[in-house]
Amino acid sequence: MGPNIEQLQAIEHEGGVLLKAGAGSGKTYVLVQHLVYLTRAHIFVNDKKKFKYSEECSQELVSFYKSMVLMTFTNKAAGELSIRIKKEFKKLESAYEGSQYNPWSIALASLSYLTVGTIHSFCFKLIKQGYFPEVNPEVNIINDSVFYSHLEKLFYDWLSLQEKSQTIKIISSQSTSVFKSMASIFQEPGLRLNWKKGEKPPEFGEVLRNIYHLSEFKGLFEEVMKIEKYDEFRTNKWSEFFDHS
Repeated sequence: MGPNIEQLQAIEHEGGVLLKAGAGSGKTYVLVQHLVYLTRAHIFVNDKKKFKYSEECSQELVSFYKSMVLMTFTNKAAGELSIRIKKEFKKLESAYEGSQYNPWSIALASLSYLTVGTIHSFCFKLIKQGYFPEVNPEVNIINDSVFYSHLEKLFYDWLSLQEKSQTIKIISSQSTSVFKSMASIFQEPGLRLNWKKGEKPPEFGEVLRNIYHLSEFKGLFEEVMKIEKYDEFRTNKWSEFFDHS
């Protein structure tokens, strides 16, 4: 099946276009066919061969693909897009009937110069190429499992060096839960940046006030809470926290 009217408009567009499309509407198909459309327009003009020699065609296509970026949100989507592009170009290569050379073979060989990847991988590529002087181009990105392992070692090394106070005993008894919470915080770039800048997080009481005020429990902090009313819960670990709050 070929593209519908709306897809065809997206495939054959020229210049900048904002394209909105929901799940399963054929976004990947449109991207692949748009690349085919642009490549065909680059190779042929008025149904005539634009290039006389394959070397000239190759140089033009390499330069053309170097100026193009296809970005996705996930590695899975980027991999699928790359596979489908190559599959489509191989189909065009097989179907082409030419005299001297097959331009789609040259286009297929030039696809390695096309950037297909996630937004993160593209930004990392720019860093590596020195586009951001304030960032060390030699920096490397570790995967999640390595990051998690490093963070885990730092946490338990720190815990082993602490004096055995009541607070540390509580943290130790719930070390797995505490570490998982810390890991989720440190995996958030915005929170890590604030930590690096030395910005202190809001006090726990302030956070609670904001939450309850947004939830319209505005009177909660206007009254003094008598902890003695809840003496039956003194044996619970969490009650010690309120004693020191």
